[in-house]
Amino acid sequence: MCELASTAGRSSWSLWKHAGVDLCRMVVLLFVVWPVGAALPVISKIERYGSNQVLVHFDVQPNTTCTLQWTDAVKTRSGSVNWSNLWVSPNLPFFEHYIIADTGTERQRFYRLQASP
Repeated sequence: MCELASTAGRSSWSLWKHAGVDLCRMVVLLFVVWPVGAALPVISKIERYGSNQVLVHFDVQPNTTCTLQWTDAVKTRSGSVNWSNLWVSPNLPFFEHYIIADTGTERQRFYRLQASP
């Protein structure tokens, strides 16, 4: 089951939790700074795909580039977090919905979606 908490405004945090038998725990973190009145990019769904993958769903507005990033640890002993790019959307003049596959073999994985107009 997934739960979503978010706030509106120039800055928005969205936190998704996905708990399942095989996933154990998966947390998705989204932080973007976006112009007022523009639709915020949101990871809309994470679902199990087969025995060792997950699918991450999100929408991208026209003339926008979004980068889906992941990390296996949000807090480390050194305090730094190494985010890796999973996928970068092309900047297209129309709305698009994306479904990106990722491995689901880790006990937990954190995602964030960075957007730039």
